[in-house]
Amino acid sequence: MGMIAPPDRGTNAEAAIKSRTHIAQVVDVDAPNGHIVIRLQTTNEEFKVQLPFHGLSINGFRSSWIRYMPQARDFVKVAFGPDNSPEVVGYAAMGDGDFDTGAAPRQNAYAIIRTIAEAEPNGFGLIFKQLAPGEWDMRSSGGAYVLGTQDGTLTLAGGGGAGIRLVKGRQEAHHDGGLQVGAFDGVLTRSGRVKRTLNPLSPTEAEPVVPNVGAFPAPPGMLSTLREHTVTVGFEPAPGVKLTYTDAASGTLTDKFGLPIPAVPTVLAAGVQVTPSLAGVLRHRSRFYGIDGLLPQVTVEVDALGGIQLEQATTAPGGLTLTTSKLFLHGRATACLASSLPAAGVFLGSELAHEAFVLGTRWAAADIIHEAARTLQHGALATAHTGLATGFGALAAALTAIAGMVPPVTDPHLLVLLPALATLAGAGVLGHGNSATAEAALVTAGSIYEAAGAPTHFLSLKVLGE
Repeated sequence: MGMIAPPDRGTNAEAAIKSRTHIAQVVDVDAPNGHIVIRLQTTNEEFKVQLPFHGLSINGFRSSWIRYMPQARDFVKVAFGPDNSPEVVGYAAMGDGDFDTGAAPRQNAYAIIRTIAEAEPNGFGLIFKQLAPGEWDMRSSGGAYVLGTQDGTLTLAGGGGAGIRLVKGRQEAHHDGGLQVGAFDGVLTRSGRVKRTLNPLSPTEAEPVVPNVGAFPAPPGMLSTLREHTVTVGFEPAPGVKLTYTDAASGTLTDKFGLPIPAVPTVLAAGVQVTPSLAGVLRHRSRFYGIDGLLPQVTVEVDALGGIQLEQATTAPGGLTLTTSKLFLHGRATACLASSLPAAGVFLGSELAHEAFVLGTRWAAADIIHEAARTLQHGALATAHTGLATGFGALAAALTAIAGMVPPVTDPHLLVLLPALATLAGAGVLGHGNSATAEAALVTAGSIYEAAGAPTHFLSLKVLGE
């Protein structure tokens, strides 16, 4: 019977141990330098090693990699090189469990985690999803998540509820989040919660705490109910230089300080300005810019009270053209047309009409000539009536003198004729005097009318009924 050899405590024993793959646990992480401290589960030895890469290629801007920064308590697989130096060759999932899955010893970690997830369907089970064959997922400790499914759906989710789902079967893209910002070579879109750079010392945007005029107050736990959808189309010819073609904003319009933007009625020229109604905060604004990309040429605004305003630059050569088969205008309030009169007119009628329904400077010029002629005619009539009144007054005086002659008139015919002539003279004086006064009043009224309408005149029409 041979003797049993004593255990080899020397080089051969070390070679036997280090010729195998070991499981080690991460006890410390040096993230900036990419080092981790590991402790072997078999010998309790500790080593400081480089963290493993899933893939790494350094080649300038064509570099590529897949990295994972371990956390303390993670498990890794360790192998030893020819010089007995350790190297992490991958990551491990360890756990014995208290049930039989038919797996090799210490390789029940997945089953244990699955059991925990099923025991907490509204907790851990929400994030540790059951994968079907061929599927994969990745998750960061902060909740960032990527999932690829059997049917080709790709999900990218942030830890705060923002996510993107690309559904292959329906050819759809679903975006979820509190605020979505898209920048596409000069075109900027923002949809969702209103956020602004409220602190000049910090570039981080925050939700402004301001009242949302015309809306319900914010529910508990929500900063505000301010929501927006904005699109800005522009071009940046140089860094810091931005030219704008168009911009549009809908929702709760807010300036760069997070304050609501009120609707401001356009200030009209002197003489045609009307008292504007109360204006609410804006709910929509579209602006179209000129060639310079700096100044808007047309602005359309809608406020929370239902007011609509369209403002056009005075340099617009084409003005405003409306082509429609039918036009129905319904208004419950006083309408005011305040504008520089067009050179020809405003067309409101059938295509077969040869003239504009509302003329511009042509009508103003004709109106001036017409009113001047009427004033001249009324002045001439006033002069004529004054002359006739004077003549009848002279006739009345002559008849009075005849009636007072000595000896008195005794001819019976004259005694009948003279009283009749006296009555006629009195009526002539009264009638033509009143007529002269009336004609003079019409001359004054015409002058007032011309002064009130100068220089553009005015026109009031009832179009399409009451």
